[in-house]
Amino acid sequence: MRLKLGFNQLIHKPILNLLWLLVCPATVITIILKNKIIEVITIPQIIEPVFNIALNIFVFLIPIIMIFAILEYIGELTARKDENKLMVAFSAKDLRNGCPILINKRKIRATDVTVREFYSNIPYDVWIEKKEAIADAMNVHFIEEIQYGGKSNNNGKIIVIKTAKGRKPTNRGILYDEEF
Repeated sequence: MRLKLGFNQLIHKPILNLLWLLVCPATVITIILKNKIIEVITIPQIIEPVFNIALNIFVFLIPIIMIFAILEYIGELTARKDENKLMVAFSAKDLRNGCPILINKRKIRATDVTVREFYSNIPYDVWIEKKEAIADAMNVHFIEEIQYGGKSNNNGKIIVIKTAKGRKPTNRGILYDEEF
C-alpha cells in the first residue's frame, strides 16, 4: 500500500520526481566503485568470474532497491500524519481490527478540496458516527458525506472522504437577548 501511495504521490505532486536525481549519481558512483574494487582486490583466477557476476548483480540491484525505498518513504511520510489523526478520532474498540490505511491522497485542482481514500475494517456506520471527531482531529470540514470507494463506489473496505482545511463553526441561528 505504501508503494502504491508513493507512486500516486509522484503523479499528484510532480516536484517529488526530483528525488530520482539521487538515483542516477548513486548508480554512477556504484559502477565507479565496482571498477575500483576489481582493480584493487587480487582475486584467485578460479573465483574471478563468480566475483564479477556477483558485483554486476549488486550494481544492477542497488538502483532498484533505491527506487523501491524512495517510493516507500514517500508513501510513509504522506500517510503518517493522516493515519495518526484517525487513530485519535476512533476509539480503541473501533481500532481492534486495525487502523485505517491511507491508500490515496490527492488535491482537486483549483480548489482547496482534498480527497483521501482509506482501506479500513471499520464499518461504514462507525465512520458516519465518528464524522465530527474525525473532522476535529484532522482540523477539516467535510465537503461531501463519507462514501464507499472502489470502481463503482461499492467496496465496503475502501472509505473516501472529501475535505477542506479548517473547521466550519456550527450555525446557531440568530441570537437574541431577551433581557435587554
